[in-house]
Formats: sequence, structure tokens, C-alpha cells
Amino acid sequence: MKCYIGTCLILSAVLIIGSALKCYKCDGSCTIVDCEGSCMNITTTQGNNLLTQQRDCWPTKEENKCSKSEIRGIFMHTCYCNTNECNAGSAASLFKLLLVVPFIIQSVLFL
Repeated sequence: MKCYIGTCLILSAVLIIGSALKCYKCDGSCTIVDCEGSCMNITTTQGNNLLTQQRDCWPTKEENKCSKSEIRGIFMHTCYCNTNECNAGSAASLFKLLLVVPFIIQSVLFL
């Protein structure tokens, strides 16, 4: 019995450690893929116009961060993240924000 429990624990640890990061990869339509590095999201805009948005895997592990750059009036916003499906984009982020806002308001009003 002890051997069976030990084997189950080792197999569970291997499965958890060995599981890949899940990221969105968008080429017209979006799918969820396994990634070895980080998830990334790159958005380029000019004025208020969205030019491109790319969601994919980045081959190396990066820290959770975003950066902005500008070249000749074209702005690029690049983000790297390391949790499953973290590069979902603005619609999913807005939905998550809308879920959290009532709790923030409640904590501010009732402190």
C-alpha cells in the first residue's frame, strides 16, 4: 500500500512539473497551445487604429512585464506573461475586470 501511494505521489508531481504553459495562438482564429517559454501579446496601433494584434508563445521564459515603444507614429505594446491563457486579450481581461470591480467598490465603501 505504501508503495502504491508513493508511486501515485511521484507520478502526480511529474505530471504537474511537466505540464506546459497554455497560451493563445491567433492566426485569424485563436487556439490554445502548449508553450515551453512564456505567452506573449503584441499590439501595434497608429493613432486610434489597431494595426495588428499577435498572440503566441515566446520561445524563452520572460518575466511578467509589458513594454511600449514608438517608431514613426506606430506604437507597439508588447506583453509577456506566465500563467495559463494569460495572453487572452482585452475582451477576456475586461470580463475579469468587471468581475472584480464590485468587490473593490464594496471594500472601499465598507472600510
